[in-house]
Amino acid sequence: MEFPVVVRTQTGSRRLRTCEEAIRLIDQEVPHELRRLPRWTFARDLFEVAAHSKRKKDITAAVRQLMQAVDNEGW
Repeated sequence: MEFPVVVRTQTGSRRLRTCEEAIRLIDQEVPHELRRLPRWTFARDLFEVAAHSKRKKDITAAVRQLMQAVDNEGW
């Protein structure tokens, strides 16, 4: 399911357009010690829900949480 906007990390090195891309980023690119933090586990959980529901409201919540997690890491 595509996002209503393209999500970019602050460095601009990553552009995310779908729930699947966001989940893959969290699973493969976020260091393990960070991935266990609540901001990342919550973001991943929200993307799982959004991928299944395909509701705009769920996608928006997941994107916001991801942006918060990325911002907290300074990415």
